[in-house]
Amino acid sequence: MTTVVRRASLHDADRLGVLHSQCWAELYAGVLPPDVLAELSPAVMAQLWQRFVTRGEEYAQYVAEVDGDVVGFVGFGPGRDEGYAEVVEVYFCYVAPGFQRSGIGSELLAAETDATYLWISESNRAAHRFYRRNKFGPDSRRRIGSLFGTDLPEIRMSR
Repeated sequence: MTTVVRRASLHDADRLGVLHSQCWAELYAGVLPPDVLAELSPAVMAQLWQRFVTRGEEYAQYVAEVDGDVVGFVGFGPGRDEGYAEVVEVYFCYVAPGFQRSGIGSELLAAETDATYLWISESNRAAHRFYRRNKFGPDSRRRIGSLFGTDLPEIRMSR
């Protein structure tokens, strides 16, 4: 299996919309209400990706392809926490279920070597392990994030 990691483009928006919608349906079932997940259709997520890839150079999204199929994606940008605007935050990183634990997520994270921190659901233990393997660790900051109107306890992990 050969993985190609490259910058996401407007051309990828529809494929990313499908994958993003599938990842969220799997990962946030039981966290987000079913009606909210139903609203996050591939078409809605594709529109979101159209905005992501046209935000500007300080924002970078990458896709991972295997045999021409997009199987993962990651997004980086300026830190959103107070005092962190000059560092790079990991906004999201998702890999299709059939390709998890294959190293693709780590390849995606490696696309931006200056990534400094991220926020992650406090209860997502698998993601905690993944980010620890990629040299991120909890830094004692917690918050209650909001995901489509649903409170989500989060921790910050930093390098």
